[in-house]
Amino acid sequence: MEHGWRRKAEARKALTARLRVLARIAYDESRRVPDADAHFPLPPHPSTHCFCRRANLFVLECPKAKDMFLRYGISVTFVAELKTLVGAFEDCTHGGWHRRTTIFVTREGTATELARGLDAVRTLDVIVRNALAHQPTLMALWREIRRNDSRRKAPATSTASVSDDHESRMQFYKWFRPGRF
Repeated sequence: MEHGWRRKAEARKALTARLRVLARIAYDESRRVPDADAHFPLPPHPSTHCFCRRANLFVLECPKAKDMFLRYGISVTFVAELKTLVGAFEDCTHGGWHRRTTIFVTREGTATELARGLDAVRTLDVIVRNALAHQPTLMALWREIRRNDSRRKAPATSTASVSDDHESRMQFYKWFRPGRF
């Protein structure tokens, strides 16, 4: 599978080669006809945006000067071929932009939704603490479940405390069933 940057570089190289040929023809014609190359400028090192604009300028101006290019042996379909090369380069250029924009838009509401989720959890904390105020075992279990620190290591426990812990968890889950609140 080809990388996007490589495909873009190859599309730019092919389009640059075609635009140079057309610019050379226009320059040669300008020696006989004044200002024949005025609509076909080719800057030495254009940015991607400038390069796309120049290529589109060529696409717009080439049909007007088609006879000039045909006299130099360019194929009859050179305008369609140029449009294809410009389209391929623009697809490579804007494809990466679209992907990055999609990622940005996808992440745009994440902070807001996380804040809403934390607000709901804080409300749940208040409800559970009020409901479990007189049940210290279940309250301790709620605090343990609520703890989000993934760096802490699980304490070493004996098998008796594991079975007690399991029983208290089951008691908690029975108490905290959906629809109770």
